[in-house]
Amino acid sequence: MVFWLFCWDVVKSEILGLFREFYLHGTFQRSLNSTFLVLIPKKEGAKDLSNFRPISLVGSVYKLLAKVLTNRLKLMMGEVISDSQQAFVQGRQILDVVLIASEAFDSRLEDNTSGLLLKMDI
Repeated sequence: MVFWLFCWDVVKSEILGLFREFYLHGTFQRSLNSTFLVLIPKKEGAKDLSNFRPISLVGSVYKLLAKVLTNRLKLMMGEVISDSQQAFVQGRQILDVVLIASEAFDSRLEDNTSGLLLKMDI
């Protein structure tokens, strides 16, 4: 991101044009999503594949687009996703659902009440 901040005045029109194309057509050049896999040796003179560490290099324009979309979607996720959905929404935690289910189960056991507990996340 430092590159984009430092060079924004130079690349601004190109990047905004690319974002505009994506917004209007819903597609972008396939090469923007290309990933290059590079093997970095863990030690000098490495010859065996287990002595290499794979690193994926993703284009920074794609990362920038993903970051912008993520930040925009965060603002409206709470309105689009129902209140019962707990995972992957800022301010909500899936652990809350687990705790509620555990308490419901314990309550049934304490009261010696028969029945069925069902939690569906559709």
